[in-house]
Amino acid sequence: MHGLTKLEQQAVAAFRRELKHAFADKFVSLSLFGSKARGEARPDSDVDLLVILADKTWDDEQQIFSLVTEVFLQAGVVLSPKVYSARELEQKRGRHNVFVQDIDRDAVLV
Repeated sequence: MHGLTKLEQQAVAAFRRELKHAFADKFVSLSLFGSKARGEARPDSDVDLLVILADKTWDDEQQIFSLVTEVFLQAGVVLSPKVYSARELEQKRGRHNVFVQDIDRDAVLV
């Protein structure tokens, strides 16, 4: 995976497995973005991840942040997810959201 250490790769893979298990019917994709995806990360950079669910609730977001906490406690890797529903992401694209444009430019599916 782009710009990730072996430990970060393992943490992202574990997070992806847990996402697919917890959200089997809703999981759409997981992408790496930001400095790690661009190959510009510093040693203290976190791992920016874009989580897309078919639809999203507040409880879903809380569950995802619980999974991130588990990964941190097990691997010591800081994952920073941005969670969107597929519809929400498309709406932001339609409004030419700069943040989403940056993600679209840099994102790498994992």
